[in-house]
Amino acid sequence: MKEEIYTSVSDTGNSGMGKGLSVKRANRFFLCYTLLSTAFMFIPIPFLPQTWASLVYYIIMVIIALAFCRKEGIRLGSAFGFRRVRLLTLLTTVVIYIGMHQVSHLVSSLTNLLFPSFLEMAGKQLLGGGFWVSFVGVALIPAFFEEFVVRGSMVSSYMRTGRLRASVLLTALLFGLMHINATQFFYSIIMGIVLALLFVLTDSIWPGILFHFLNNAMAPLSELLAERFGDEFVQRTIFPLSRGLSDPKSALITVISAVVGLLVTVICLYLIARFERSEDKLRLCIRGGGGKEKLVTPALVISIVILVVLTVALTIAVTIRMQSM
Repeated sequence: MKEEIYTSVSDTGNSGMGKGLSVKRANRFFLCYTLLSTAFMFIPIPFLPQTWASLVYYIIMVIIALAFCRKEGIRLGSAFGFRRVRLLTLLTTVVIYIGMHQVSHLVSSLTNLLFPSFLEMAGKQLLGGGFWVSFVGVALIPAFFEEFVVRGSMVSSYMRTGRLRASVLLTALLFGLMHINATQFFYSIIMGIVLALLFVLTDSIWPGILFHFLNNAMAPLSELLAERFGDEFVQRTIFPLSRGLSDPKSALITVISAVVGLLVTVICLYLIARFERSEDKLRLCIRGGGGKEKLVTPALVISIVILVVLTVALTIAVTIRMQSM
């Protein structure tokens, strides 16, 4: 049964819109992203705000992607999953976001117990500069380009091997690491699993972009509403079930809403598999197996080492800084 599923997935993954970069080239592409983002951290572009500077290196990544696609003789849209999907799939993706918001809140609350000072500083850095600057820099740009780099490049490439479960889990780990901070690492992995599944089931980058945008836009929107109407209004209207873990009652509500949200997400992913006629892919994601081609290459190992070192160093540096204040 697994062999039959693998054959159908491999055939789909190597024709038309499902054709991605080779694994080696996709991992080199991710290494280029890692090196560029690292350089961006330490070498700011003169006269450009951080938001627009990040757009510059993302544009460089698109140029690199075009060069890689040309070497392999494939179109950028085909390789990176720019495929139209059903409106019903996009609407179901919105429901998935609502469910996963509860899950991510629970994970973030647990992370806050481990890294409270880091979480506070990270939030201030991300949301500085006013609403529109934060909206563009936190929601719009990352939603498109992070999906382009991780799901468009890595997942679509790994799918060609037929190893769908390994593709989902490995790219989720990379998604967690690429944020380069302990605060976002854990819930980014969980979100990365959902985003990878959306790509696998639809062969399209657009559901992930929509999900990613909704998730990231909530932070600057909440900040704007809190400035105008107060934190209590935001808590009551936007996050009524996101109570945190400050007391037993709040913790119980947070855990129950996370469990319900996870159940809703699972059901919606199954529905998307039905809409897109990709039930075989969903089964292969659950059961594992598939091809034997290795997903980890030297380029990917280098990327992981760089990201781990940066994450640990940044976490230690920020913790020491906050303790000295």
